[in-house]
Amino acid sequence: MEGSPVALLEAMAGGRPCVATDIPGSRDIVEPGRSGIVVPPRDAGALAQALGRLASDAPLRQELGTAARARVLDAFSIDREVRA
Repeated sequence: MEGSPVALLEAMAGGRPCVATDIPGSRDIVEPGRSGIVVPPRDAGALAQALGRLASDAPLRQELGTAARARVLDAFSIDREVRA
């Protein structure tokens, strides 16, 4: 098991808006509604709705992507991780 979903961190660091399930690791990285969208695990309807919302809302994608990158740079930088 992965303690921290590296792919999620990488996508966010690249400024990509992300949808993540509310599971340990992801919930520690994504700030719901601020740096990404969090949906309940095993809820295909919620996942589809979140993806549809991102697909149809360019300003939201930009806002979440920018905030996601800032979140990773601030809270999960290499220097900070090494110090921790």
